[in-house]
Amino acid sequence: MKKLFIAAAFAAAFAGATFAQEPVAPAAEAAEAAVADSLDVLKQQISDINARLTEQEEISHQMQLEQKWQGIWKSGKYTSIFYAPSASCTELGYKSKSAWTFGLNKGTSYFFPSRPIAGMLKVGFDVRWFDLSVTRYKKNNYEYVGAEAYDWEDDYEDEWEDDFLPDIGRYDIHIGAFGIGPVVSVAPFSSFDNEARFIRATLYFHYQPTFGLHLLSEDGDMETSTAYCNMMDFGGKIQYRRFAIGVEGKWGTGKYSNLVSSDEFYDDYESDSSSGKLKRKFSSTRLVISFTF
Repeated sequence: MKKLFIAAAFAAAFAGATFAQEPVAPAAEAAEAAVADSLDVLKQQISDINARLTEQEEISHQMQLEQKWQGIWKSGKYTSIFYAPSASCTELGYKSKSAWTFGLNKGTSYFFPSRPIAGMLKVGFDVRWFDLSVTRYKKNNYEYVGAEAYDWEDDYEDEWEDDFLPDIGRYDIHIGAFGIGPVVSVAPFSSFDNEARFIRATLYFHYQPTFGLHLLSEDGDMETSTAYCNMMDFGGKIQYRRFAIGVEGKWGTGKYSNLVSSDEFYDDYESDSSSGKLKRKFSSTRLVISFTF
């Protein structure tokens, strides 16, 4: 009986111990699950923070690029002064060479797209609002330019001496307005973080409607002739920040009212004696200094 009682006590004790240990396992699993959930939430928060930081870095980088591009291309307005070491006018088969040519112009370049192509190239159009040039021609400097050249010396030697040796010289004044044409600009070092990024090269072309005024001084008198001229130019320049230097070729034609009235004198040449117009051709090479604003 005693043995039975002891066996029953051991059985009861074992059953109680087992019953007491059973609730421990679910509590531990719940704790581990809570920790795992917390870690997942923390990882998601860290991931979201990293994504936002990456986005902010990209935005900041894009803003820096746009500021850099703006610093390179924002200066579209310019004023230029130029000197033409070579300028000439051809009329009646003779070419007159210039003694000097000076001038100035103002314009604006409009570039596209806002984000440069390949980070360094922009295209657009350039408006030459105003272009003024003054040319003085050398005395007695006429060059034959072809078989059609008129024989001034044989038939008009007296007139040459009396009428074509001006007191103060011969001048051409050209005033152009609203010229327009394409422009291409490249900044090969735009990705650099130093001053080299402001260096850019530009090519351009314009058609320039122009008013032409020809002045001829003769025995103290001044004769004038006017024309509408179709002028064009093509050039290039190298720019650093707000300063640029370049070379430009300019050419064109205009029909001027005749300074000499003899119809025979203008026969078979590039003139329209019936309308009293004389065709004159111009060409020049300019050395340009520009300032942008």
